[in-house]
Amino acid sequence: MSNTIVRSAITLRIYFPYCLLPIAYCLLPIASCLLPIASCLLPIAHW
Repeated sequence: MSNTIVRSAITLRIYFPYCLLPIAYCLLPIASCLLPIASCLLPIAHW
């Protein structure tokens, strides 16, 4: 019983980054779009 839990945990650990990869690729353009806006607003926030 515990052997299958360990095996599924190892499989989840291997396949979990591959699941997050498309999400990261989806968020990347949003981040690159927000970065100039953030660098533009940063001097305003310092005032």
